[in-house]
Amino acid sequence: MLRKYIEKFETEHFSLGSFDYYREESEKLIVARTGMSKEEVDFYLDRSGKLPGSYRATILDKTGNYVGYIALYDIKDDRGLTSVRMETNRVLTEEEKKEINYVYKNWLFNSLDLNAVNEEEHFVSGARTFYNNATIPMPNIVIANEALEEGVSQETIDYFKQFHDIPKRLTKAFTIKASGRAIGIIGLTNFQWPNKRANLQLFLDENLGDEIIDAVSGKIIDDYLAYIHKLNVHNVTLTVPGNDKEMIEIINNSKMNYYGTIPYGAYHNDMVTSGIMYQDTPDMVKQHGIYTPENVSKPFSFFDTKKKEMDPVIKYNNGYKLISPKILGSDIDKAIEGQARALQNVDGYAIPLGDYKYIIQIGNEKFGVTNAVLNYDYVLFDENNEFAGYINILRNNANNKNAEIELAITPEVQGRGLGRMILESFYNQLFSIGYASVTSSIFVFNTNSIILHEHVGCVLNGTRVESYFINGRPWDMNIYTKVNSIVLSKEQETIGFKK
Repeated sequence: MLRKYIEKFETEHFSLGSFDYYREESEKLIVARTGMSKEEVDFYLDRSGKLPGSYRATILDKTGNYVGYIALYDIKDDRGLTSVRMETNRVLTEEEKKEINYVYKNWLFNSLDLNAVNEEEHFVSGARTFYNNATIPMPNIVIANEALEEGVSQETIDYFKQFHDIPKRLTKAFTIKASGRAIGIIGLTNFQWPNKRANLQLFLDENLGDEIIDAVSGKIIDDYLAYIHKLNVHNVTLTVPGNDKEMIEIINNSKMNYYGTIPYGAYHNDMVTSGIMYQDTPDMVKQHGIYTPENVSKPFSFFDTKKKEMDPVIKYNNGYKLISPKILGSDIDKAIEGQARALQNVDGYAIPLGDYKYIIQIGNEKFGVTNAVLNYDYVLFDENNEFAGYINILRNNANNKNAEIELAITPEVQGRGLGRMILESFYNQLFSIGYASVTSSIFVFNTNSIILHEHVGCVLNGTRVESYFINGRPWDMNIYTKVNSIVLSKEQETIGFKK
C-alpha cells in the first residue's frame, strides 16, 4: 500500500512530515533500542497508546535521507501535559536537537493547547539522553454533587442497554443515583483534547417515565459541566431528539443554552425528528428559561426508497466527474498522490479541526491519512483525469437519515463553480437513497464556504460558539442544513430553522 510522505515542518537542516511513509525504518529503530520484536513494536505503535498516532512525525535531512522520528507519549489530557520521544539513527548535536524540538514543540503548544512538556527522551546508537522538565501538579478536582458517582458498572451498562445504545468509549463517565439505585449515566463522547471540546451524553432510565424530570435536576447537569470545564474542556455540546420532551425539560432547567435545531437530525421512538442542539462554555450565561424549540417528526419508514446505494460515477458536462473509490482501479495511485500533493497546501485545501492529522499520520496496516481518501464517498477528477478533491460523509445521525458532510477542492481548480455543482449532485444522491437532511459545519472565518452553502439552499441552523481551538484560539462554527424536498410542505419550510 502506497504511503506518501507529506512534508510540513522545515528547519535549516531537517524536514518533518508524515510518519507512515517511513514506518518500517522507525520500527527498526525501536527494535534496535529496546530489543522488542516487530510484533511487539506494532502493538506499541498501533494499539497501546504509548505513541498516539496523530502526533508523530518522520525526520529527514535536506538530502531526503531518513534520520528518525519524533512523537508524543504519556499524554495526560486532563492537564494538557505530555512527554516527547525522539529516536535517530545518528548522533545529533545539541543545536540540531534544539532545531527539531523547536518546530515540533511550537506546533504542540500552538495547535494542541498544551501546558507543558514534562519529559524529553532522545535515543541514538544505544544511548539515551533524558531531560526532566518541571511537572505540573495534578489538580484536585472534585465533583460537587452527591448524586454523581464516578464510574459506571457493567451491571448498570447492561441495564441501560435495553433503552439506549451506550457508546463503547464513554469518557469521564458517572452514574446518576437516586435512593441508592442507578437512574442515569452521564459522560462524554468525541472528547477532543486538542480542540478542548466534547459531546455530552445523558442516558436515563425510561422505566421512570415522567418521574425522571424530578429525579434528574438541572443542577446535576450543571455540576457535571463545572467538573468537565475544570478538566480544560471548553465547549460541551448536546443534541436532544425533538420528541424527547422529558430530556428537553431537564436540559432547559440546566445552564446549557439552546443554540439551534437540525431538522430531521435525530432519531427517537421510531421517529426521525429534529436534533435540538445545546452548548455550554465556562463563562456562558443562561439565555432562556424553559424553552421548547419547534420540532418536525416523521416515521422512519417515511424515508424508505427503492434505491439503496449511490451511483458509483457522477459525470458533469465540463469533463469533471465524481468516482467512488470502490471502482477506482488503476486510478487509486493517482488519487493517493493527488491527495498528498493537495495536503502540502492544506490552508488552501481543507481546514483541519485542531490537530494537523494530515502531517503526522495515524499509522496502521490499512491506511494512513493520505490513503484515507480511498474510504471517502467520492473522489473528484478533472477533465484531464487528475485528482481535484473529494466529498465525503463525516458521520451519520438519526439512524442514518442525517449526514454530516465535508468537501475539499484542490486550490488549482477552485473558483470554477465546482463546489456548487458537486454539492448539489451529492445532496441529490443522498436524498435518492433516503436521507432526510444533510448538514455541514463551517468555521465562521470560511466565508467562501458559507456563501457556497447559502447558494445551494442550505439554511443556518445555529452557531456553536468557541467550538474548536486552532493555533491557540477558539473559533465559532456555523451549522448549515439542507432538507430533502420530499419532506417539505409549504407549512414546514421554516420549521426548525429559527434562531
